[in-house]
Amino acid sequence: MARGGKSAAAVVGVVALTMAALYPIVFAPLMDASEYRGRQQEFLREQGLSKKDIQPEGLPVWSDPFDQKKSK
Repeated sequence: MARGGKSAAAVVGVVALTMAALYPIVFAPLMDASEYRGRQQEFLREQGLSKKDIQPEGLPVWSDPFDQKKSK
């Protein structure tokens, strides 16, 4: 293999390892947020809180950022 080929293989390897390391941290939560919704609800229940209890006065109650907007 030529010197340039070895360098290219090394760069591709580093990029592949970086993407493999980032997948569970960045991309998996973006594709399936149901686990995180459940964790948020469980945390609120454990603390004995509701969304209204922790919302600052004068602001609307939190909404689920993962809900799909329904078109009319």
